[in-house]
This record gives sequence, structure tokens and C-alpha cells, in this order.
Amino acid sequence: MRILILILMLISFNAAHSYEIKDLDKKSLNSKFPKPVLEDGWGDRNYSTTFDAPSCYNSSKSKKTYTLEGNHTFDAYVACRITSPLGYHKHLRVHSDSYARNYCETKYQSLAFYRGLSKASDLTGKAFRLTGDVISLGLYANKRTVGISYVCDDIKNKQMVINKEINNFKLSSSSKEKVCYMLLSDDGLGWLPVKKHLENQANNRIDQFSLDLKKCRKITGRLTKKEIAAETLERLKKDNEKKRIAEELKAAKEKDELEKKLKEIKRLSELSDLDLCKETVSLDGNFYNAASNQLEFGEIGKRNLTLTRCQNLTDRYTPEIKSRMLKTKECKALGFKEETPEIGNCILKLMEFEAIAKGVEISKKNKEDELVKKKKEAEELIEIEKEKLALEKAKLQQLRKQAAIAEEEALQAKRQADALKAKNRTDSYNRAMDSLKGLSCYYGNTWDCY
Repeated sequence: MRILILILMLISFNAAHSYEIKDLDKKSLNSKFPKPVLEDGWGDRNYSTTFDAPSCYNSSKSKKTYTLEGNHTFDAYVACRITSPLGYHKHLRVHSDSYARNYCETKYQSLAFYRGLSKASDLTGKAFRLTGDVISLGLYANKRTVGISYVCDDIKNKQMVINKEINNFKLSSSSKEKVCYMLLSDDGLGWLPVKKHLENQANNRIDQFSLDLKKCRKITGRLTKKEIAAETLERLKKDNEKKRIAEELKAAKEKDELEKKLKEIKRLSELSDLDLCKETVSLDGNFYNAASNQLEFGEIGKRNLTLTRCQNLTDRYTPEIKSRMLKTKECKALGFKEETPEIGNCILKLMEFEAIAKGVEISKKNKEDELVKKKKEAEELIEIEKEKLALEKAKLQQLRKQAAIAEEEALQAKRQADALKAKNRTDSYNRAMDSLKGLSCYYGNTWDCY
């Protein structure tokens, strides 16, 4: 039964999409929704979208076709070369009817009606030029704009409304989460009612995502009291289980650490004094850090082993003790007997010599460091002086350029002054000659009069 209803809905849906657009007989729509103007006052096109199609009659060439979408109005127009008196508007409808149907259905859920030619402009000449199949002086006009107009009914089509609601439902139920939030009641105990024509879509979505009330309650969090209690109990069980596992792991770790400690204590107790001292005294003759070697030093304390005893066993001495032992050896080689005042004085004397030698070496190193420092300072001063010299050189070059410019300007000024003086002399000479010429003419000498 559900499949049959779905098939019938699809048939009615396709029928609504593929109806034939009729000519307008509901004249009130023309006054309610007048034709829009295709051109603005400057001759530019008014349009919303375009599509490419062989929209011109007697031409297979794809042309850019313009559409203008308004309040319950849809117009389509295209520029064509006119080669016959009729057929252009009818041919344009072959390509534009589907766009008009889609616009009226999508925007207003209503039928589209064809109402003849478009209104090209508020000017009669422009309207004639753009929309007419024009013949001029017995010849077909070369290129004109062919435009047609549609109007959308002001009464919604019931099937189109249903189709839009179905389409919107599909878009808003594209995931299981959206389906659950849309269809599950607030208390989570049932499905919300939907319009009759949406029932199949709702059931299909529920089946598509394998949903039921329990799953949707889980997704939306709209749980029943029983489910909330069960979920709380389950969470407590999990928390207790985690706590138990953590305590067991802690106990196992402590047990393992205790076994390792007892095993290490046993191992240390079985070591000889020499091996124990090797593990606690470093190569430079000092005990390792007692805090990080508590078990070793605990065993050292039990055996009353001192640092001196461990040094003698391992032959690991501090640098100071090694130095004193070396000096004792040198004094014994010189004939001094051990544990006598004389060998003590010998050792002290060698230590003084060593200190003096170290002092000389330190002094020498300090002098070398001082020389290096002074050399570095001298090099830095030289670099500073070089930079100063470069700056002075740059300044000098700049001054020379400025002096050359000033000198050139002075020469130019002198040349201008000399030229002015020469001009003044010439002008004075010419005036004097004019005066003489005037006198000559006055006294009757006409050789140069004019």
C-alpha cells in the first residue's frame, strides 16, 4: 500500500512539473502584476539570470537568453537576426516555458500563464524595436530582440504546495540526528504527527536510518525516567569499575616495587666491601648522591664503611688526596722517611712550589687574556675610526657636489647678467641711432628716412 501511494505521488509530482503552459485568460493578473520593462532608461538590459540555448528561430546556434524574474512575473528575451516575419516568439517558448514553470512553482507554488510579448521599454519606439518581428521598407530587419512574458497565478496550486513541503522535508531530514530532533516528541515516548502527505517520507527516513524511539531518545537526550535511572546506574557501575581497576593496578605496582626493593637489598648484602664501594664511590673519590642511592648507603652504614675506607679499597681518590700522595711519593724518593716532621716539611714546600707555579700560570693567562681584550678593543676602535672616516669622506663628496652646483649656478647667473648688459648696450645704441636718424630727417637729410 505504501509503495502504491508513493508511485501515485511521484506521478502527480511529475505531472505538476510537466504541465503545458496555457495562454492567460485571467485578465485580472495583468493589472495586478503588470509586465516589467526589459530596458532601463539608458538602454541597458534588466535581467536576473541567463541560459544558453538555440533560442532563435531558423538558427541552431546557442544564444545567451536573458530572464527577468519579478513579482509573479517571468520574462525571457534574446537577440536574433530576423530572417522571416513570424515564428520567433513561439520558438523562444520551446526553451523558456520550462524556466517559467519552474520559477512559478518554486517561488509561488502556482501555475504559469503565457501572456504574449514583453514590454521592452516605456518608449514606444524602443518597445517596437525590441519585441516586434519587424519588417522595415519591405526588408527583414537585421537584428532585433525577441521577448515574451509570463505571469504566475495568484492562487497556490495544491499539488505544488504538497511537492514543496515534501522537498523541504527531504532537505531538513538528511541525517538521523535531524530526523530524530524533527519527529520525536519532547517526552520521547512517541513520534510527532505530520501532515498526511508527509507520512510516507517520515516512515521512509525512519527506515532508511534504521531508527526507533529508543535510538532517537539516545540521540536527542529525551530519555524516559527509567532510562535516565538505568543510564545513571550504568555510569556509576563504570565509575566503580574504573576505580577498582585503578586500585588493583596501584596495589600491584606497590607489590612489584616492594619485591624489587627486597631483591636489591638481598643483592647488596651479598656484595663484598670492594664491590659495594665501587657502586657508591665515583671515579673522582666522592660518594654518589645518597638520596638516589638509599639502599646502597643503608648497606654501607650497616658495615660501618667510611669514605676513606672505600677510597683505599677502590683506589679512587679526590684530586687533592691524589696530589698529596704524589708529593709524599716524591719526598720519599728524595730520602725523607714517612711519618716524620721532615717529610711533612717537604710536602709543604712542594705544595708552595705548586701554588707559585699555578699563580705564575694564572698570571700569564690573565696577561694573555688582557692582551686579547686590548687587541679586540683596538680593532673595534679602528673599525669605529674607519666608519667615521667613511662618513667624513661621504660628507666631503656631498660638499664638493654642492660646491660644484653652486659654482655652476654662479656661472649661469654671470652669463645671464652679461647677456642682460649686452642687451642693454644694444638697446641704448639702437635708441641713440634712432635719435640721430630723427635729427637727420628733421634737417632735410632724407637718405635714411622712411
